Amino acid sequence: MSAVVVTPGLLRSWRLPNPEGDKNAGGRVLIVGGNDHVPGAVFLAAEAAMRAGAGKLQIATVQSAATALGLAIPEGFVQGLETDGGGDIAPSAADTTVDLASERDAVLLGPGMMHPAAANALLEQVIPQL
Repeated sequence: MSAVVVTPGLLRSWRLPNPEGDKNAGGRVLIVGGNDHVPGAVFLAAEAAMRAGAGKLQIATVQSAATALGLAIPEGFVQGLETDGGGDIAPSAADTTVDLASERDAVLLGPGMMHPAAANALLEQVIPQL
């Protein structure tokens, strides 16, 4: 596999989604992540998904950031999730995460989760259910 440098010129050369297609034609993406202290990573991942042509976007993040992200990304559905003691998404949010992921074409889990152990604990609960 060869590496490709993503430049503004390269991005301009990529075709935009068909303006006559509906939202479902662009695919459905779920982004799960964030921490009480760094919700920006989820915002950046969501923005990237939209720029890449996602038709429908869902964001599952920490409850403390959900309203702000909903205002910042009005075209996305935002679900607030319970947190653990470190401000990351709690493993108990796995069932909600799985429900949201059930009809997605792509799921990104982990941006902005500050503690790898928290991300692993969530993954360990989610993966067997998918």
